[in-house]
Amino acid sequence: MAEIVNNGNTGTINVTVFYEGTKPEELKASFISPGTVTVNGVMQISAYSAQNFSAPVQYTVTSRVGGNVRTYTVTVNLVQTSDPLPQITYFGFIVNQSQWRPKNQLLVSNSTAMIDHNNRLILIEAAYDGDTAPVNLIPDFSATGTVTVNGVTQNSGVTSVNFSGPVGYTVSNTSNPTLKREYRVEVKFVRALSSVAEIETFSFYVADNPDLVEDVHATVNHATGAITATLLFQTPGGDRTLVPRWSAQGRVESNGVTQTSGELERQFYTPLPLRAISADGILQRNYTVTVKEVNSRIYVKHDATGRNDGTNWENAYRSPNDAVSDANRFNNYPDIMKEVWIAEGTYTANRGGLSLYATNSYLIGGFIGNEASVSARVDPSSHRPVISGDLGDGQRAGNILILGGSSYGGIFSIEDLVITCAEDDGGGSGLVFNSYSYQGPIVVTLIMKGIDFIDIKSGLSGGAISVFNGTYIGGSESNNTDVIMIDCSFSNTQTGVRGGACDFSNNIYRGNMTVTINNCRFTNTKAYGYGGAISFFNGINNITVTNCTFINTSSSNNRGNAISFQDCGSVTESGNTFIDVPLPQVSY
Repeated sequence: MAEIVNNGNTGTINVTVFYEGTKPEELKASFISPGTVTVNGVMQISAYSAQNFSAPVQYTVTSRVGGNVRTYTVTVNLVQTSDPLPQITYFGFIVNQSQWRPKNQLLVSNSTAMIDHNNRLILIEAAYDGDTAPVNLIPDFSATGTVTVNGVTQNSGVTSVNFSGPVGYTVSNTSNPTLKREYRVEVKFVRALSSVAEIETFSFYVADNPDLVEDVHATVNHATGAITATLLFQTPGGDRTLVPRWSAQGRVESNGVTQTSGELERQFYTPLPLRAISADGILQRNYTVTVKEVNSRIYVKHDATGRNDGTNWENAYRSPNDAVSDANRFNNYPDIMKEVWIAEGTYTANRGGLSLYATNSYLIGGFIGNEASVSARVDPSSHRPVISGDLGDGQRAGNILILGGSSYGGIFSIEDLVITCAEDDGGGSGLVFNSYSYQGPIVVTLIMKGIDFIDIKSGLSGGAISVFNGTYIGGSESNNTDVIMIDCSFSNTQTGVRGGACDFSNNIYRGNMTVTINNCRFTNTKAYGYGGAISFFNGINNITVTNCTFINTSSSNNRGNAISFQDCGSVTESGNTFIDVPLPQVSY
């Protein structure tokens, strides 16, 4: 290998070549250059073109772009020698030989290198036990000369070297130091799998577990041994058997019994203890697998005595807050219908309310708590659960239900519930529905059937219900919102602005919103602005209010003591009964 020096438009190349016997008249130079190389105008080809180096030779390099030129003066010092070129004859790693001479303690076996003298390459593997490779090692070697690394003399079995990357070893002839051979030592670190105990991955696949929404790869925490996964299923559960698959270093057992990936079948309603044992039986590591099963049908029953995981009536959640959280886990799967079945009883909402944003979700009450289908309910209106915002000590939740805000179109439906005791400075303390999205205009339907709203106050619009049809975030196009309200009742509700019971409004004038209200009852509702019971505001497309009863509803400014229509499109108002409602009962 030559020494190359660059200096502006010139350079020097100096190299010593040792030979035996007759002095060579010509030599072939190997070189690497990004430009065109010539000697006296003749193109030179690496390792092919020959030159007489008895005197210095001028090599000219011309760049392929721009025509830049640099001329090198190549000087070859030819040295005749009868001594052999030195070499490294052995190179290896030896594991700790005795307590008095410790070395390479983290290696698990001895290893010997492959030495390629022609290419000056030494390759060796180092098998280790531990989490990180022991890059600082002490090699044993033999050589026909003095061995150095970066000019520092090396002693076999004594000198430590950092092998995190290739290391240059030079061996020089002892009697003639100008004779030397350079080697590149490369160490491949290999973790000794026989001494590793570890569960690397743990997964549940749809192919093994029917009705699983998608393949799930559990989180494996090697520090704590916790393996956790949440699995979504399209069908009801409660007694589901699952089949996991895993990859591991070593053998995996549970309670002393060896387990095989893909063959273990069990229910995961209780944690699964696993232990990884290294192939040599020396190391062990304990793990605990915890799985949360979430089904598209979620059960709520206030006096359930089971696992409190919502998987069936026996193990139902005892609070609807948990059930709604599970339903939201399906937010990215709008094509899957989510049902929350709520048995009769009284439940308390969170202070901030129950927030449901996964579309195609149904909150259904009217269950006794043993039914197998919605149609199996008997007289659901007599078994409606009560969701209360009464937090005790005179405190009330600000909202009971908060729906909408998804980026996907679909349905939100609530049926056969009683919503009571809420008070907020905003709007819709009983139910707030906001139709907005992040991915462009969507089509959303809100269905309310058999809902009683009792004793609810709001500071702004919509004493019990506020429905807002918005735009998609970052754009100006309106969503398409359809509202259907059937067989609902409102009593003792009021608001500080408009819609003593309900307010329906658009973000954009004459936006895409349709409202149908049929056979509903409004009693003792008041708005301190307008719309004593219902307010329709800002250009709603189509409105139908039929066969409803209004009793003692009023607005402070007498603008629609029952119903107020403001800047709306097509309106059908017929078959309604007004009792103790001052004029004007309806205003436009």
